[in-house]
Amino acid sequence: MREFTKIEKEWLKFLGDFGPTVHPQNKEIKGYMNDDKTYLDSNDLMSLSNALRSVAEWLNERSEND
Repeated sequence: MREFTKIEKEWLKFLGDFGPTVHPQNKEIKGYMNDDKTYLDSNDLMSLSNALRSVAEWLNERSEND
């Protein structure tokens, strides 16, 4: 199994000091958001990734039309 890259670790730290849980079968990372312990599973991360990509595309389109 591969390790997280440096940039992946930096983003996980930035987002809330996230890291993998001790139960691989749960497909989760654990971190802190708004000082609350938070778990995100692989579906949550895929959804977040899709949303962030859509926002980035929107920003690019907006800058081209300005």
